[in-house]
Amino acid sequence: MNNTMGNLLSITGDYNAKIKEYIESIITADPESDGDEIIDFAKIIDVNDEHDEQECLDKWGTKNAATNTQIVFEGDGNPPVLGNLIYFDTNDTVGKIAQAISKAQPQFRVRYEYCDNSATIAGHKVFYGGNEIESEEYEELSQDAIILYRELWGDGGFVYDEKQKKYIAEAE
Repeated sequence: MNNTMGNLLSITGDYNAKIKEYIESIITADPESDGDEIIDFAKIIDVNDEHDEQECLDKWGTKNAATNTQIVFEGDGNPPVLGNLIYFDTNDTVGKIAQAISKAQPQFRVRYEYCDNSATIAGHKVFYGGNEIESEEYEELSQDAIILYRELWGDGGFVYDEKQKKYIAEAE
C-alpha cells in the first residue's frame, strides 16, 4: 500500500515575530503549482542533490520533498490558533526535519505530529534546543491515532465498531 504521511509542525516560543520570520525563510515556491508554497527541506537540512532519493532519505527521513503545505500563523483563524502551524504531506515521517529546526532555533519548541492516510502509523515528538524531550508512537487505529488522523485528514475514514471494540475503515 502506498501511504501518504500527513504532518504537522507546531512551533512556539517567546518571540513570535522571530518564529514567523524563520518559517517564511524555509518556505519556497512549489515548482509544480501556480504560486503555492511548500516547506523546503533543503533550507533546513542541506543536501547535495535533491533528486538523489537515498541522500534525501538519509538526511531528511523521506526521499521526496513536502507537498500540500499549509501555514497558519499564531493568532490567525477562527478561533485563533495558539502556535505557528505548518501542515504538509510526505512519503515518510520527518522527525529529522523537526529536530533540525529545533537545533537551528534552540529557543523554539517544535512539536511534530504525523499520521498516515490509513491511521496505521501515527505519533508525535517534541524537540527543544535540538533535543527530543517527548515522544509517543500511537497504536495502529487507536483512539489517539484516529483523533490525529481527523485533524490532519478530515472527519471521514473510520468509525468505531462497538462489536469489535475498535476503529475500522468506514464502508464505502
